[in-house]
Amino acid sequence: MLNTIFIKKTAVAVLLGSLVATPIAAMDMPMGCFERNYTKAHLSGQPAQVVESIRVLFTEETFDDSTYLHARMQVLLANQGHVRAEGLGGETLDQFLICDAGNGKQAPACFVECDGGGMQISRNSGGILEFRTDYLMVGDYDECGGATDLTEYQGKSVTYRLNQVNDARCDDLRH
Repeated sequence: MLNTIFIKKTAVAVLLGSLVATPIAAMDMPMGCFERNYTKAHLSGQPAQVVESIRVLFTEETFDDSTYLHARMQVLLANQGHVRAEGLGGETLDQFLICDAGNGKQAPACFVECDGGGMQISRNSGGILEFRTDYLMVGDYDECGGATDLTEYQGKSVTYRLNQVNDARCDDLRH
């Protein structure tokens, strides 16, 4: 079933990529595995934060002589903020994103299918990846969108800072 889902999502990603994404040959996009684990002390100081840990794997895929970037995200939700109220605290949720390099005037970004939001990459240097979002659904359950939003407050932007780690840390995200 997972292979069927991946094939379906890959086909949709390729189709959408041909419409909105630029081949990544000239892109300054992240590649590899990025991760962040928040301490209990950090979380207690940020009671609205919904993420306890997050990993994102950026990979490229080539079709018809064009290369496209995809991201797979896995999030362990903190048992606080709106995810606790939703009964999702402590859950681990995944998401698949389709990425676009931007155009020099617009920052690179990745998007969830069916208007599940997205993230804009605001920093990719020195082993640090920062992305900003004001709406990003996670928890891909064979349907569009997801189970919950990674923002702390609806419509208010949040920035996540992740560190690049050995790609083997994301081996389980390769589907």
